[in-house]
Amino acid sequence: MILSWALFPLVLAAVGLGWGALVEWAAGERQVGVLAIPLGLAGAIVVAGILTMFSFSAPAAAPVVAVGALAGLVRARSRCALAAPALVAAVGVLAVYGAPVILSGQATFLGYVRLDDTATWLGFIDQFFAHGRSLSTLPSSTYELLLYTNLTTSGYPSGAFMLPGVGHWITGIDAAWIFQPYLAVCAAALALCCWELLAPVVKGGWLRAFVAFIAAQSALLFGYAAWGGIKELTAAFLFALGIAVTARLLAAEKLGPRATVPVAVAGAALIVTLGPGVVVYVGPAALAVCGVLAWRWRQGARPFFGSLVAIPLTGLLALPAWPTLSAYLSANSAFSSVASSSVSVSSNHATAYGNLISALRAIQLGGIWIDGDFRSPTPPPSFINHLLIYLVFAGALFALAWTLQRRNLALSLYVGVALASIAVLSLLGSVPWVMGKSLAISSPAVLLAGMTGGAILFNARQVVGVVAGVLLLGAIAGGVLWSNYLQYHNVTLAPRARLAEFQKISTLTAGKGPTFINEYEIYADRHFLRDAAPIEPAEYRPADLPTLGNAYLTDSAWANIDAFAVATLAPYRSLVIRIGPTEGRPPTIYGRAPVWSGRYYQLWQQPAHATEQVLDQVPFGDVTNDAYCGNASNVPSEPYQPLCPIAPAGVPACSKVRSLASTAAVDGGDLLAYERPDPIVVRATNTTWTPAGWDPDPASGALTPVAAGASATAHIVLAHGVRNYQLWLGGSFIRGFVVAVDGRRVGSVANQLNPPGAYNRIGTPLTLAAGDHTITVTYPSADLGPGSADSESYSTLFAIALAPPDSTMRYVEVSPAHAVSLCGHRLDWIEIIKPA
Repeated sequence: MILSWALFPLVLAAVGLGWGALVEWAAGERQVGVLAIPLGLAGAIVVAGILTMFSFSAPAAAPVVAVGALAGLVRARSRCALAAPALVAAVGVLAVYGAPVILSGQATFLGYVRLDDTATWLGFIDQFFAHGRSLSTLPSSTYELLLYTNLTTSGYPSGAFMLPGVGHWITGIDAAWIFQPYLAVCAAALALCCWELLAPVVKGGWLRAFVAFIAAQSALLFGYAAWGGIKELTAAFLFALGIAVTARLLAAEKLGPRATVPVAVAGAALIVTLGPGVVVYVGPAALAVCGVLAWRWRQGARPFFGSLVAIPLTGLLALPAWPTLSAYLSANSAFSSVASSSVSVSSNHATAYGNLISALRAIQLGGIWIDGDFRSPTPPPSFINHLLIYLVFAGALFALAWTLQRRNLALSLYVGVALASIAVLSLLGSVPWVMGKSLAISSPAVLLAGMTGGAILFNARQVVGVVAGVLLLGAIAGGVLWSNYLQYHNVTLAPRARLAEFQKISTLTAGKGPTFINEYEIYADRHFLRDAAPIEPAEYRPADLPTLGNAYLTDSAWANIDAFAVATLAPYRSLVIRIGPTEGRPPTIYGRAPVWSGRYYQLWQQPAHATEQVLDQVPFGDVTNDAYCGNASNVPSEPYQPLCPIAPAGVPACSKVRSLASTAAVDGGDLLAYERPDPIVVRATNTTWTPAGWDPDPASGALTPVAAGASATAHIVLAHGVRNYQLWLGGSFIRGFVVAVDGRRVGSVANQLNPPGAYNRIGTPLTLAAGDHTITVTYPSADLGPGSADSESYSTLFAIALAPPDSTMRYVEVSPAHAVSLCGHRLDWIEIIKPA
């Protein structure tokens, strides 16, 4: 936590200050103020973006940025003029954006299961700084296919991924754990830009800092940060930066060509971040600047033809955007307009809306949204919500009129370009997904203007003005902070401890692929296990991976490892499976013990020199009936969503055992069986539950709580006492559940969002006497913790399980002549094996 939320932001601040000093030197500036930090971050994006264009220079990108930052810090040491109030505002913004993670007690990230793009972004960061856009050295895998689809085919812009990659190289912290801090750093940089934009208007340092602090927390931008909007957060601070350096340029009395360098750097960084879509910002800004210069020329000022230097310089610095221009335009045409021939809002909701519930509303530009989710399909019916938004608009109109009258153009330029971008996209008929991004990037401008109106009133000498200013500032600030608290209450936290196990597994699988993962976990195959050529049956995959019933899993689905034939698994040297009460035992091509075992996952690997070979394997249990749960194609009646398998073992018919023995005898082999008792499993819909408290799904056997205090009770009758049985809950949990056995609390689970078929341990192993026992699962009330509101019902329960200890399970090897000894035993599978 300390490394992610203290060291990493300090490192990026140092990188920004260092490169900012270099850019300011190139521009002829003598002092290095707070704007140098976001300007330097833009410079680092440009430099890293150019170096990561090619595979030969990509590994040098982070070191070059680091060395350049050190050189700039040497220059900045004697020229720094960093205003303390501005830095306090930036740190405050960092803390607000970081609150959902910091107060969760674990260094993780947000948006897990709500938007899976973060897994893709992490894959991009890995690839750009290792090989650039070249995929020639990557083996065929889910990871390689993902990158090919997005980088080669789609030409995705690279700018937003440069600073996390640099920060990862300097600090050594995995990109997953600094992803959310990076978004918070972007918001903090935005606050510094807002501070600079207010310089001609609000003179009081602490008042200006307060206005910038609130403006950088637009509820819409905060909402995008809460689901991993890396491009939106990066673009938001770069857009404000571009306006700030442009306004500074226009306000200067004497100008030379060097003065355009900051504008070119900011513009180039925005281009490599947004790609061709940047035209909706750069176009209106360029027109506004030309208008101002033309007006000044008519007033008798000398024409500043040196400003034209910014055009070719920006184009040169934005070099990474040009080679991918054609691919980007071709691949993203479906997202550009509702009228596109390749997309219809009515027939392709996913393309038009993405993860939005419905189109966002223009009034959300006000930066306030007193609802738990910025994607709310209708405006909250709250009168207060609309009143506060209209107060923002009123304050903004007053501030714009006041500043224009005094010919202070910075604020008007910021708001004008922001609104123009929305107008252009609206006229072009852009899809809601694209409009939402632009609304988020533009919303701080309107909120800044609204807060500035209050600050102007506060600075008035009349008592009435001061009181009005206090009321306006307080109302807007209160609305923003309350909006973001509600969103903080609704975040989805990635399960840090579970995902961190992939970091350990990655050290054991690097170069030992390909790797098969039978769980749908995109953060494994898109990021953590990238060096092991990972492939998931339900993910992007270069090969079909059918179950025994010839079903092809699609996202998101899970199948017991027994549901895959040995021939399907054989090409994969490494195997990663989720530990759970119903998971099968891997075939012995992976040995008879895992290479590594954690709390959540096991790693199995085929030995370099096998001592035995598996000729055939016959699984038992319910895999033949319920081979998977979730979604799949190539099944008899689609869509087919069976219940998750819960009985990994079964008692084979003696005739089947004899048949296998006959085959083994012919092949000169033996029989190997894995003997195990089944867990005691009660599906959630088979518990005793109150209809008013739960929403049942008979197709999956799952229950979703709809009211705090809802409880479900499983009744289990034990003929004999059991010792060291582990209690498990199957499902996915955010607010989670409290669990009691026979009325005594034994544990709870929360912030453990899972893919289908997954279980979580509850408490320590139990010893239970023979007789009737109850296991009660209760949905608690929301607390003050992040995500506990659970407004989208991410807490679901599909099973309660009691699993016997591992000591009750064993391998049994017999010759064909003694095969009947396996009759009557509960077995996971029987294999025919012989020496290699």
